[in-house]
Amino acid sequence: MRNFKKILSLVLAMAMMLSVMVVGAGASYDTFKDQDKIVNEEAVFLLHALDIVEGRDTGDFDPTDSINRAEAAKLVAALNLAGVPVPNAKGVSSFTDVLGDGSTAWANNYIEYCVSQGSVNGVGDNRFAPKADVTGVQFAKMLLGILGYKSDVEGYTGTNWMYNVNIDAVKAGLYRGLDIDATAALSRDDAAQMMYNALKAKTVIYLTDTTGALKLSNKNLLETIYPTVYGNQGILT
Repeated sequence: MRNFKKILSLVLAMAMMLSVMVVGAGASYDTFKDQDKIVNEEAVFLLHALDIVEGRDTGDFDPTDSINRAEAAKLVAALNLAGVPVPNAKGVSSFTDVLGDGSTAWANNYIEYCVSQGSVNGVGDNRFAPKADVTGVQFAKMLLGILGYKSDVEGYTGTNWMYNVNIDAVKAGLYRGLDIDATAALSRDDAAQMMYNALKAKTVIYLTDTTGALKLSNKNLLETIYPTVYGNQGILT
């Protein structure tokens, strides 16, 4: 019965996301104790159904709490892996401040996966700053990475990285529905909305390896990650 409810929640969430009319379904968002404090309910509901975001042990979601960079890496990896276990980095880290601290070593596999996908960079001096709050623009950079944007090609490092990231993030619709300071710490609620927006965003394809020219693919991230879930004339399969 529990698995059936999980599947039902997933189907309802997908239906809402794909703008499919569900007659008589009556989807409920009553998932967390503090559900009434969540602003981006549909985003949180979908991502919870996909086992990407979790609540606290208390049963709360704590939507206004900020997330740190280690937690952000886990979220981005989970979003991209679609239920596949994260690869084991086998105790190897690209940064000097992840494995040495027992409170952040748990995130190494997620961080290294994001590095391999071009979704994250450090903060300088071979550091990742895993305990630092992730900002909106930093999270946008991570999400652009799994949409296919290449950090080195698009200028996501260096002096103007924030400007370049924000330009592409706005084009991709990652900030849609949000009123945030992209340079400030990102809340759990708003992070969920950004991930939800990323699932609806088109992935990109580079036309050549040298010019940096790219085009939008004909699939959004949701269709790319979950190819067996699709809408056909109002019917969710």
